[in-house]
Amino acid sequence: MEEIIKEVSKYVLSLFLFIIGIAFLTMYLDNGASGLEQQPPEMLVAALFILFAGVLSLPQIYTRMSKIIKAVLMLLVFCCSGYLGYAVYNSIDSEIKVLEQEKEYNGELIQRFIDLRDAEVAYRKVYGKYTADVQGELISFVNAKAIPLPLNWGVFHDSVSQSWYEENGFILRTSDLDSIARSIGVSEDKLRADIDNNLTTYKVRDTL
Repeated sequence: MEEIIKEVSKYVLSLFLFIIGIAFLTMYLDNGASGLEQQPPEMLVAALFILFAGVLSLPQIYTRMSKIIKAVLMLLVFCCSGYLGYAVYNSIDSEIKVLEQEKEYNGELIQRFIDLRDAEVAYRKVYGKYTADVQGELISFVNAKAIPLPLNWGVFHDSVSQSWYEENGFILRTSDLDSIARSIGVSEDKLRADIDNNLTTYKVRDTL
């Protein structure tokens, strides 16, 4: 029994290398069919190298090698292992950088769409419609020194029409607040607060 175990143990390293090599080769030849990502060419080189090392580690071959050949093979294994390790690491690192760049690009693209949407909404508030001329009209609108936006303080009462407020002088511009506040004997801040809270008949309809 001990002799059988001793004999089988001679093949443990070879068997281990064959399993790893076949696994690497299968992963490379899979080509994404099972949902795994496409493996780099270094994976194929590593698989073939490991299989070759497995063949050399067979007792029938390894025991017939001279010490010089064994030393050369050990040096070759060391150098190739270092190269393959670096190549695989570099491949993974490059893929990570590509994913990061793609994520950054997607973020910038999404932000551009958001900015475009906001610009179109602001344009519609001013002109009552959207514009299809993004490169010309919309860019000129955004780059304007000031974009006029409606300023509305106070809500009209449901039972009274807006024309009644206009006819009776209750619709003000922001430039009118100081004079109206002095005429009714309150501070401008108080009048602003009353308009904003609908505590007065005055309303503000202006643009920023």
